[in-house]
Amino acid sequence: THTKLSMQRGDGAYIPVDLVDVYIDGVRHYAGSDGMPQNHRETARLFRLAADEGLPEAQISIAACFATGMGVLQDLNETARYYRLARDQGHAFAQYYTASVYATGEGVLQDLSECARYLRLAADQGLDKAQLNIACCLRDGSKGVAQTHCEAARFFRLAADQGIADAQFSTGHYYARGEGGLPQDHGSAIRYYRLAADQSHVKASFNLACCYAKGNEGVAQSD
Repeated sequence: THTKLSMQRGDGAYIPVDLVDVYIDGVRHYAGSDGMPQNHRETARLFRLAADEGLPEAQISIAACFATGMGVLQDLNETARYYRLARDQGHAFAQYYTASVYATGEGVLQDLSECARYLRLAADQGLDKAQLNIACCLRDGSKGVAQTHCEAARFFRLAADQGIADAQFSTGHYYARGEGGLPQDHGSAIRYYRLAADQSHVKASFNLACCYAKGNEGVAQSD
């Protein structure tokens, strides 16, 4: 059951409204769909209404409005505040945003350990960009994270299977070398290289060409 709030009708009476419905109406006004006119000010108003009642998707959306000035005056402090509210409810994208803030030190003290912590939280919830980024940290031993190729390969493969080209290339590389707890498997390496190459990943295209040149018996050792 979703949280309810009350909205005033034209006759002055108050009726309970589902927060998700309020948020969806905001999306409709953003897109100008389902018979609703495109109206970014109304979009922001509805997003904020649902956000202030605790809907994390609405908190993310109104944060984006404040970041870009869509339907509201641009206010990066409000952006950060709404992301923080969503983050504290465990929203993966808000955790990823928090990680990026700690990485750059924008509005907070730069803290790479906190960056890695929030990346891991978002990655564990399945956010592909977070999986790619924490995999890079684990592979390189960066941002205060201990180097572990087994965990790096695991997160690369998770992101790869969601279609992230850089992760597909790295997964192919782990299979090519038989590292990160993965068996050496040239067939799997070629498959992941091909997936990345199909997205115009230059290094994957090069490695795939080398595989074909060697009759699929070997792979290029190209990072």
